[in-house]
Amino acid sequence: MNAETPLNQYQAGRLQVTLYLVEQALDEISSYLRGQLPRGEMYITVSDLTAAQQAEMSRVIGEIKRRIAEIKNQFALDTRTDDLRRTIMGYLGSVWESLHNTRPRNLSGFGPVAPELFETLEPQLLRMIALVDSMSSTLTRR
Repeated sequence: MNAETPLNQYQAGRLQVTLYLVEQALDEISSYLRGQLPRGEMYITVSDLTAAQQAEMSRVIGEIKRRIAEIKNQFALDTRTDDLRRTIMGYLGSVWESLHNTRPRNLSGFGPVAPELFETLEPQLLRMIALVDSMSSTLTRR
């Protein structure tokens, strides 16, 4: 960061992280507007936007991204480099925790747990947890 900026290093850091998160969200929204809509077994994303709304959203996103670039240059903010490995590991940690917290022994806070869930749901969740662990191991191997 440039010593001539009126921001101290902590202010610049905060601004850098905020703009990074805003730009990341805008890039995800842009992919949705281009029709790259995520879907899986448990969800489907459908677009309920008109062509005019999509065009306007894209225009505004472009304007915001131009302003991000101006601020980055004006205050000599660094470009953040994200390693794919670290990004995926972050997701896997969250996924692992969610799966673990859904195991039958952890569901009692939502009411009585049917005993058969320990025979039906538990093995499925344990297998998925093991697969997530396998993915983590794959990423930590060199």
